[in-house]
Amino acid sequence: MKRPIHAAASRLQALQSFVEGPWGKTIVRSWQRAWEHVTPFFLFAPAIRRVVYAADAIESRNMQLRLAGPYGPDGFTQYPAPQSPA
Repeated sequence: MKRPIHAAASRLQALQSFVEGPWGKTIVRSWQRAWEHVTPFFLFAPAIRRVVYAADAIESRNMQLRLAGPYGPDGFTQYPAPQSPA
């Protein structure tokens, strides 16, 4: 499910969606100060933005799988597989 800020048609709509979101005042003020660095994303066509969201979701899932797998949080340290009882 896309958040309203991702589906916004304009920078102003995105900012309004962000301000009305569940974030606290400190986070909103921080993002407002850096807003000019975030808004170039909205220059992309909606189809391109969808690809970015999908890639982000895939990377998030990969991180979860990597942390749950036989490797440590660094992605390289291999732990022994659990042994089943005999």
